[in-house]
Amino acid sequence: MGVEEVEFPPPAVEQTVKQVRHQIPLGIVNRCKKAVARKARAIIGIAKAIHADPELGYREFHAVTRLTAYLSRLGFRVTVPYVKLKTAFRAVLDSGRKGPAVAVIAEYDALAGLGHGCGHNLISAAALAAAAGMAGSRGGWRGSFEVIGTPAEEMYAGKGIMVGRGGFKHLKSCFMVHPSSRSMRTPGSNALETVTVRFRGKSAHAAVNPDEGINALDAAVLFINALNALRQHLREDARIHAIVTEGGRAVNVIPELAEVKAVVRSCDEEYVKVLRRRVESAARGAAMAIGAKVALRWDSEGYRSFLVNEGLDDLLANAMRVSGIAQDMPSVKESRGSLDMGNVSRLVPSAHPFFSIVPPGKRPLALHTRDFLRQANTAFAYRQALKAGTGMALAAVRLLS
Repeated sequence: MGVEEVEFPPPAVEQTVKQVRHQIPLGIVNRCKKAVARKARAIIGIAKAIHADPELGYREFHAVTRLTAYLSRLGFRVTVPYVKLKTAFRAVLDSGRKGPAVAVIAEYDALAGLGHGCGHNLISAAALAAAAGMAGSRGGWRGSFEVIGTPAEEMYAGKGIMVGRGGFKHLKSCFMVHPSSRSMRTPGSNALETVTVRFRGKSAHAAVNPDEGINALDAAVLFINALNALRQHLREDARIHAIVTEGGRAVNVIPELAEVKAVVRSCDEEYVKVLRRRVESAARGAAMAIGAKVALRWDSEGYRSFLVNEGLDDLLANAMRVSGIAQDMPSVKESRGSLDMGNVSRLVPSAHPFFSIVPPGKRPLALHTRDFLRQANTAFAYRQALKAGTGMALAAVRLLS
């Protein structure tokens, strides 16, 4: 893809967002855009490489190497590992003038069995675009600008661990953008907790002496049926879903061990505690009914519900209009999904809008699907990621100028 493919909006569109346009000198706006356009080919090349080489949470070594090497070339001072996580990093660009620290967040982990079906390669591209824009406009702002690389967003809440280790406490604000089928402001998100439930029974020959066995898989099935029965009595914002991760190895042996991984979600963090108790009761009841033993282990880090900062959200939405993402960035009351940026938002004022990677007139695509995986590796998606990153740079300049 050539640089000439990166298109930005005509002045008429920019005039619709006067509060951003008038607060950032036109020269700085143009410098950010031109800097991103000059680096477009290299940034897209890195994003394509990450898409082609999906790595699971806490194993994203190739992605981190690619991202940090490029940030070093842009003049950032890179620390990796960061907060004792091997695939976390912090890259700092200092203006040379005293001021606060503002960051953008990069994600780069993939989904098991589905690669970048959530488009994290595009989140990385947007973060690099923001870095290029800030490096290209360095004389127009004060303080420091950072790119913080965060591993294991999918299922492990890596940012929650980083928050606990002080990885964000020095920041005044931070931004992240996420690909989607439509562009929208930061939605609310559900808090999420994950539990692993292990049932232990007694093995026996399934045909010769089944009466001497205790079927752990039966306990797991009973547990899942109990969760299904609970769903009718949950609040509208709540979700419970589960998979069996272990259920026996031989069909003629009574399974001695069965394991279920379950997730509970709600936008109300107090209601998540209620759901936890109900799931625990269901697991213990299933074990008791079968005569099996049960052990429950909740993940140490859950996902917090997102605390939306309306001021930052307005600023970034307007900046993304200037950069050409969309003329309309509607508000969305809430999302049933969960984000570990929610953990960050509880500590640092944050904005997390979504940008469309689906061309106008095309049918919407759901996240975590093979269709979205393919769309996340298209020229249109990469152009949108560059524009989203430019929007983050413009918003950061506004905060640091």
